[in-house]
Amino acid sequence: MTFAYIGLGGNDIQARKNLARAAILASRIPGARLAAESAAYLSAPRDCPGKQRAFCNGALKLQTTLAPRRMFLHLQKIERSLQKKRRRRNMPRRADVDYLAHGSARLRAAFLTLPHPRMQTRAFVLAPLADVAGTEYEGLPNAKVLRAARKQCAAQPIRKLSPRLQ
Repeated sequence: MTFAYIGLGGNDIQARKNLARAAILASRIPGARLAAESAAYLSAPRDCPGKQRAFCNGALKLQTTLAPRRMFLHLQKIERSLQKKRRRRNMPRRADVDYLAHGSARLRAAFLTLPHPRMQTRAFVLAPLADVAGTEYEGLPNAKVLRAARKQCAAQPIRKLSPRLQ
């Protein structure tokens, strides 16, 4: 068994509901069990074109026996079930289900890179991830980098909305 870390986000009118639904769907992945769920957070759009709504963000920690590629396929199914539309990068979206890390696995493929290559630059990922992994990010392959990054991202606006996604 290992732990898979999942980032969730969205900024349409039903984003909070979509994140809660994503958490429920993730808890039903065969070969996985929901181990922890972060608080719900609100963050300003970052690197997004035009005027956009604030984002609702969260994270999940899943205990799993699945290989990273198999888990990725399940996460893509969750996005499809939430009717995510693939558009240009950083456009408004119903839901993002981002695969952040899979234990100590390091993977670089055309469709997936683990750990997620940009998570250390985003407070909206680091804050919820700390909720599920702990503020020391123990068990993650780049824990030292994440701890330092969290301090560097402290100026990025993010606000806790509730103690749980659901």
